[in-house]
This record gives sequence, structure tokens and C-alpha cells, in this order.
Amino acid sequence: LPVDTRVAAFKFSGCSVHYTFERCRDNTGKMAKLWGFNDFGMPNNQTAVYNALVDELNFTWIGGYTWTDEALTMALDEFTENEIEGRKKILVIVTDGKPEPVDLNHEPCRS
Repeated sequence: LPVDTRVAAFKFSGCSVHYTFERCRDNTGKMAKLWGFNDFGMPNNQTAVYNALVDELNFTWIGGYTWTDEALTMALDEFTENEIEGRKKILVIVTDGKPEPVDLNHEPCRS
């Protein structure tokens, strides 16, 4: 990565169909920002980012649905709140499945 790269990380799953995004995010730990763009300094301390990523790779599977749309919203909020004009933005999403539950607006792309 370029030395001036900034990295943010989120974990996401989802909750019962009876939960709102806010309730799921605020009360269950299934939708969370692990760290933001500026949490490891500016520019980021790349060793600290690497160590945090390695630690997260060892986390326990959190289970639940796959609320991809909400995860993207959280990531886009981080981009918006910490934007540096003229910087390229790259979003990488890693998921173990398709958006669930089906047909309840958790899909990242809708027409």
C-alpha cells in the first residue's frame, strides 16, 4: 500500500427481521465499525493496521443474516465524514454469502 493509505474496517452480519438497522448496530455487536480512517494516525501506521487486521481474522463468526446494504452505508458514511478531496477511494467487501433475508432490502444494489 502507498505510505499515505488510510484504512477503515467494519464487521457486519444482521439481525432478525424485527430489528431496525439502528437497533441491530447499537445493541448486538453484529454491525460495527472496528476502526475509522484516522484511528491509526495520519498517515496510518501500517504496522498497526496490519496487526489489527490479523487480529480480526481470528474473530469468532458472528452469525446472523447478511445485511450488505447497511454495511455499505456504514462504509460510505466513513468515506463522507473523513473525505480528503482529490484522494482515490477504494472499498473492498468480504462476505460469506448473499444478502439475507431475501427481498427485505438488504441487497447492495436495487433497481
